[in-house]
Amino acid sequence: MRRRKGSLFTRRTAVRAFVVFLTLLPAMLMAEMAGDLGDRLERAHDAYRRGELATADRLFTDVLEAAPRLSEVWYNRGIVRYDLGRYEEAVADFTAAIERDQTFVAAIFNRANAYFRLERFEDAYEGYRRVLEIEDDPDAEHNIDVVEQILASQ
Repeated sequence: MRRRKGSLFTRRTAVRAFVVFLTLLPAMLMAEMAGDLGDRLERAHDAYRRGELATADRLFTDVLEAAPRLSEVWYNRGIVRYDLGRYEEAVADFTAAIERDQTFVAAIFNRANAYFRLERFEDAYEGYRRVLEIEDDPDAEHNIDVVEQILASQ
């Protein structure tokens, strides 16, 4: 590989800079959640624990408007929407979480559960299979058996 004389970045320097960026990324995300955002997130969790699902939904939405990159917040809002019976919206939120972290097993599993509630059994089956590709999960294995029985009876 050729490089120009006086170039500021060699390939090695670029790789080192990228490694430093990856090292600092968790701290950057934590800083993003600091202050008011962290308070809103805590209030959203508290509302969920108290069973105030509409309030939790609104607060998680507020957090997502400020920090849309946080897969955990998409997941949490998906859980709230699942509990509210808003399964299509839950699927969308779990999908957003998975797009940000493709091995987010809880999001994959719960999206499959939402698909099941929507009677989208093939999608549910694929979700549970994906969970098992990532890790052993007896609940996913059980749910696959249930979905296979439903599909066989159709």
